Amino acid sequence: GATSILYDAIRSGNPASFVSGGSCLATDTASLSASDATLPALGTTLNYLVRAQNGCPSGSGPLGLASTGIARTGLDCP
Repeated sequence: GATSILYDAIRSGNPASFVSGGSCLATDTASLSASDATLPALGTTLNYLVRAQNGCPSGSGPLGLASTGIARTGLDCP
């Protein structure tokens, strides 16, 4: 088992794409909160996903499921 949990936070202007339209806000952080000073353009939104990970091989958790039940994909934060 892992002894510590780290998190990645990913932002996207398109809720359907956290890969091509995404950016990493936090990478490998133990903090349970993150800040984003970016303001969305009028009439748009910013969308966020958070992934937990540990030091075990293949230790990255999922980014959740879309409303269709398909697993969400996102950037591999450095």
